[in-house]
Amino acid sequence: MSTATSTRAAALTRVLGQSGRRYVVKKIRRDKPGNQRRAYVVTCRSQKYVSKSDAPHDFKYFKDMFDDLRSSPFILVFDDAALEESLFA
Repeated sequence: MSTATSTRAAALTRVLGQSGRRYVVKKIRRDKPGNQRRAYVVTCRSQKYVSKSDAPHDFKYFKDMFDDLRSSPFILVFDDAALEESLFA
């Protein structure tokens, strides 16, 4: 009987956003199967945020979509991203 081995990426502890903001990970909010399907609670300058990581190919798709939707007053989108980590904050 063979067993599948699952490789997990290490959880993040600190993240630097494109904006220059430095985020500290407080806890993992959601951890789904797959390499990068986590949601984190992070803080930056005493503000709390929920950040979400995605697989790199999904990240580019969502980033392009969020950039297009950013000007809408009716849709809340992430305001920062860490490209190296495929993470939105």
